[in-house]
Amino acid sequence: MKINKEKNIGKVLFIVEGSKTEFYLLRKIFTNILDYNFEEYNRNSNYKQYTSKTNRHSQVFVINIEESNIKFINKDNDY
Repeated sequence: MKINKEKNIGKVLFIVEGSKTEFYLLRKIFTNILDYNFEEYNRNSNYKQYTSKTNRHSQVFVINIEESNIKFINKDNDY
């Protein structure tokens, strides 16, 4: 696998259920490895922001929800 740090991804939104592990993993990947702009809003804590020094056009947003809504997905929906 080759990591292309110069690839612009635009704006990406991640909605996660957890309040620690998902934030930690996504933050490490998108800030330490890829050096993208990163913003997180955790329902249990404050808003955090990381601004990239090299890639201003790639922005990742992460928020978490209180409970999973996976039970609403079934074969009759368009998923």
